Amino acid sequence: YTPTIGPADAVVRVTEFSDFECPYCSRAADTLNKLKDKYAGAKVQFAFRHFPLPMHPNAKPAGEYAQCAQAQGKFWPMHDAIFAGQSDLSTEKLKEMAAQAGLDGAALEACLASGEPAKQVTQDTNTGREAGVEGTPSFYINGQAFAGNPNVEGLSKAIDAELAKA
Repeated sequence: YTPTIGPADAVVRVTEFSDFECPYCSRAADTLNKLKDKYAGAKVQFAFRHFPLPMHPNAKPAGEYAQCAQAQGKFWPMHDAIFAGQSDLSTEKLKEMAAQAGLDGAALEACLASGEPAKQVTQDTNTGREAGVEGTPSFYINGQAFAGNPNVEGLSKAIDAELAKA
């Protein structure tokens, strides 16, 4: 259920724990889009995990919508739409974003009602806590916490170091 982009046989896996209502995560989404372009065709995979913070009441519902988009193969367009419209993540706006991302409305409603996406978001949050995530965005490269500057340059350096090891 974890949304990824990049080859399944990647030698470098970059995992981000993120919160759709976190302004720093919005910047990180731009950074990741640049990294996805930079490493297209390389053995690098990017994964998104949910870590909605308690002070962001709309982050968990946004995550549930994103997981339902994942079920329809449209996670990344929904991810980008949510971060672009981060200032208003009301149910009404999330439905609009889902329509813009090309989601089937009936399938979306059934998915949300199933409770499955809520379980997935909670599972990601628990996984993050176990890994030591305290805030968002938090990055892990091949399972190791990334402590540097989470910009294109900082993450590229860490990715390149892992690629060189392989």
